[in-house]
Amino acid sequence: MGRRPSLFSQRNLKAMHKHPVGSGVSFMIIGIVITSVGAYFATSVSDTIGILFIISGILSILIGCGLLFSAYSKKKQYEKQQELLSKSNINQVDQMDGITFERFLQAIFTKLGYEVQLTRTTGDYGADLILKKDNEIIAVQAKNSKNKISISAVQEIIGAKSYYHATKIAVATNNFFTQPAINLANANGVDLIDRTRLAEIICQSRNINSNQNRNSSEHNPAA
Repeated sequence: MGRRPSLFSQRNLKAMHKHPVGSGVSFMIIGIVITSVGAYFATSVSDTIGILFIISGILSILIGCGLLFSAYSKKKQYEKQQELLSKSNINQVDQMDGITFERFLQAIFTKLGYEVQLTRTTGDYGADLILKKDNEIIAVQAKNSKNKISISAVQEIIGAKSYYHATKIAVATNNFFTQPAINLANANGVDLIDRTRLAEIICQSRNINSNQNRNSSEHNPAA
């Protein structure tokens, strides 16, 4: 029979890193249980065994607290990065790489009230973002390029519609589209978000943010 893997094996450590909140809560619950068992042993069976259990329980609780704090810090850092991205203008967008452009779109559409999910960076089946709002599911292909976007991007997002059960599909870019891409998009109901429309969406998201800040100030005069 093979050796039982350690709690801190490489596999388990990867799982903790991937799901810090769940792991943190689990460690805290386990720690509380072990501490309770230790308290029972200390009063009923053996002080030494009880103390060892209590120490183990406290360590487990501390590990859980550390994982939860780490998750909270990463969440706040990510939110700060998204806020900075959402303030980018169209010229700054031109300097982004593909992944940063996807996160930029995520930040912009989140401000517009969408629930936004980024798909996997590889094997995304033609869509980079999934937007959800008012019972609509919109699959979006993101293309940040120095050249006009060709017909292949439109073909990819058409193929993604069924896979993601999307009600609408779109391609968003910092550039413009070739005529064949426009023709295919028109024939298949693909919404093309070119440079001009993207700039308008950026302005729209900022107007919403400004209105929210104004309303917040009106409801909180001391701010």
